[in-house]
Amino acid sequence: PTSALIFDDTGDESSAITLQTLGIDVDGALLAGSQTCRITGGIEITLHGEIDNGAVGFSERHLADAAGSNMALKGIVVNDVPGARWDFHGKLYHPTWTRLAAPVPGSLASTLNIPNARDSMLFLQDCVNWPQGGKIVVTTSHAKDTRGYNFNEEAIIATGADAVQCVSVNGETFGLVHLASPLQHYHHAGEREYQCEVGLLSRNILIQGNEKSPPTDVYPL
Repeated sequence: PTSALIFDDTGDESSAITLQTLGIDVDGALLAGSQTCRITGGIEITLHGEIDNGAVGFSERHLADAAGSNMALKGIVVNDVPGARWDFHGKLYHPTWTRLAAPVPGSLASTLNIPNARDSMLFLQDCVNWPQGGKIVVTTSHAKDTRGYNFNEEAIIATGADAVQCVSVNGETFGLVHLASPLQHYHHAGEREYQCEVGLLSRNILIQGNEKSPPTDVYPL
């Protein structure tokens, strides 16, 4: 490659290296860590796709017609040239998603005769190495799932040595994750049938759009 941008490792996820940029067009190399030396600190890249033209205001170049054929207007594009590469290696979490091993009662706690304390405890089908204070998502039990009818829930993992555990119940091994605050809705986990999924959203390397990135269509479902 002609040149390389290499991110250092701060070693501390709370003191992330931040980069505010329009978009990134890679002809050389964009690097952070490697398969044998993963980044443990934080990296946060925010893609704006706009430029402040002073009195003219902001140029929404990522909304222009050219954005349909040029992803680098608000994105990261590795061009088809010799040696060009984008190679990031952050903390390795495994698995990054699993399923519930027991239901979360939510608003049906009294009906199901399940204690409310279970709204803050997730029994998972797999043991996980997810971080304390990390963000997770628990999918809905409803057949309908749209932006206007949303029973998916995001939650924060508690902090403390016992926040994420691997436990044995009746000779079987399960993951156990304690939450900082309880879930509000029922999330199903049937035996030998459907179970809601649970995914880890947090990563120590974050690439995101700016605040203008949420859906802008006028027909929310």
